[in-house]
Amino acid sequence: MAQQMQKKLELRDLPFEFTKEVTEDVDSFRSNMCMFLEKKGLHKCGLWQAECACASAAERVGEVSGWHLPASLAPSRDPPSVPNDWLRNWKEYYSWRELPLDSPAAILLHFPLTIYHCLHLAVSSHDDVVAAPRRSPPGQFAGQQLVVHLLGADKEVRQQQVFSELGFLLADVEVLLFMIGPAVPRDYDGSEVSLSALSPISGADEAADEVGSSSQQLGKGHHRARNVKVVLRRGLYHKLHSQLPEAALIVAMNAGLPAFPSWKPTLELVSRTKSAPVFFTDYCEEALHMSLQLFAAADISSLSKQAR
Repeated sequence: MAQQMQKKLELRDLPFEFTKEVTEDVDSFRSNMCMFLEKKGLHKCGLWQAECACASAAERVGEVSGWHLPASLAPSRDPPSVPNDWLRNWKEYYSWRELPLDSPAAILLHFPLTIYHCLHLAVSSHDDVVAAPRRSPPGQFAGQQLVVHLLGADKEVRQQQVFSELGFLLADVEVLLFMIGPAVPRDYDGSEVSLSALSPISGADEAADEVGSSSQQLGKGHHRARNVKVVLRRGLYHKLHSQLPEAALIVAMNAGLPAFPSWKPTLELVSRTKSAPVFFTDYCEEALHMSLQLFAAADISSLSKQAR
């Protein structure tokens, strides 16, 4: 633990102008996410409401809307050219998207960018991921379908529209993203939606936007279709696995594996089938260390090298 705490400065080495506000100030209790969002005028607004516990459950599962940011701070809906090589960090991504470093968009984008990073790691070590050659640049996936299983989906469901960014990062690839977990609202189990790019505007202005409103009921509605489709499935992965198409990539974000015994059958399943690269993320290094101990104790050490 002491060694992990020594990495604080390394973990805070982010390029954003607001980095101190969401790292050092939060650690020292001088600020919190609610205060940060209030300062930015984003608290309890659209997709941002999932970043804290202040919004009611009805608000969280109701209508979603655009970035609630000035156009200069929001990712453009005009697709840039697909990067010639993999983007490796936030600075490269912001440069590619022509975003200023004071844009807080990364706070919402870390979910789709994590999937993108996991795909990069996968093709760097697996020859058979979406039939891609080793270390293939993302442009070489054109014309293929990428099936991703996102396990333990919760907050991701409420922010599903931000995953439209994968459509820009992996243009000409059909991305089929299954969000799976007991937190998926019962009424939306089995629903599908083709994502469109988020508008920088919101509310009444967005409803009048002719380019295509991104205001919709969660998992419902029809928008200007892009190449990313989300399918919601309610339940535990090991019980639903046989009903799903085979994945090229399996990801569980902020999984908290040691805290939830219900993960064990799923871990045993993905360890046994070995059908796709599997990636787990968590909130801190100690949680990942405990997850590796869990793998060893459950005799599923084959996952150890895949946990990130």
